[in-house]
Amino acid sequence: MWATNPSWVWLLFYSVFGISLAASAFSLIIRRRIGISVVHIVILVTGFTVFFLNAMGRSEGMTELHYFWKSLREGALWAIYVLISGLFSIYWWYGFVISYRDKG
Repeated sequence: MWATNPSWVWLLFYSVFGISLAASAFSLIIRRRIGISVVHIVILVTGFTVFFLNAMGRSEGMTELHYFWKSLREGALWAIYVLISGLFSIYWWYGFVISYRDKG
């Protein structure tokens, strides 16, 4: 039987994905930070897709996140891309929060 992450990990994972996607769409709808929001949506979708497609290739008994960290330590390009997409998302959220905080 394949190992998988606990339910709370998936809840957190999908919540972050959904909220990030919704916030980027919101930025597009109100026409603020358009360019970076489009890039954020593309990177979110491709990053999550790359993660899941590659996680299917893990060995039995290894969870998706363990496989990701193992691949990252080995220097796998897909894992580096997923890491960069996560870091870009943090950068996008920082800019999103700052832009609304400064507006008052």
